[in-house]
Amino acid sequence: MNKHKLHQALLLFFLFLSLLTTSCIDNEALRGRVTLNITDAPVDNTNIEKVNIAIRQIDILPANSQNWTVLKSFEEPRVINLLEYTQGEAFDLTEQYLGSSEYKSIRIELNVALEDNGLTVFPENTIEFTNGNIETLFIEGQNNYAQVDADFQVDAGQITFLTIDFDLRKSLIETPQGYRLKPFIRLLQTRSCGAIEGYFRDFANKPRVTVFAYKAGTFNASEITSDIPFFNAET
Repeated sequence: MNKHKLHQALLLFFLFLSLLTTSCIDNEALRGRVTLNITDAPVDNTNIEKVNIAIRQIDILPANSQNWTVLKSFEEPRVINLLEYTQGEAFDLTEQYLGSSEYKSIRIELNVALEDNGLTVFPENTIEFTNGNIETLFIEGQNNYAQVDADFQVDAGQITFLTIDFDLRKSLIETPQGYRLKPFIRLLQTRSCGAIEGYFRDFANKPRVTVFAYKAGTFNASEITSDIPFFNAET
């Protein structure tokens, strides 16, 4: 190759590199960053030590679309003991870049345990008890998604902090065949959340005290004796 052709080749290479870099910068400028955590509420049964769920994929739904967008797909199901993430603790699920837009729903796909002729397939979802027993945690019904409708905005160049509140207290259903999972979740914009702090002066030999927070005027005394007491509490 003579010097003239080499010079042309170098110019074309640097022009391509410049266009590629500019394109990447433009794409970054049009996207926002989303961080997604998951947290949980304690269960009432003190004999339950662990509740493990296996997450296969996380999807979001743009406000102007009926087609789900994959936010994060795990090569191997991500197994999480939800009871480790109570009392304000949270597990970092993922951090991804998204196009600047409004979104209206989020769902997590669970690696569901299935029963087939007495055999259990995909046993990652389990419930463990303080006596050492471990049971497969089956999903109530046939749907393997935990979904919540909640509007949130992703802005270019900004970080959107989201938390999935997976309320095990409402999600665990005790049946004659054992516990089943009927996922009950909500989506929180983390930076818009507050905290409640208080003190108890007299425990009166009680092993623990649980606090339920309600929106003003929404508490009904009949909830105390319902199948799942205090079901309408915000947290």
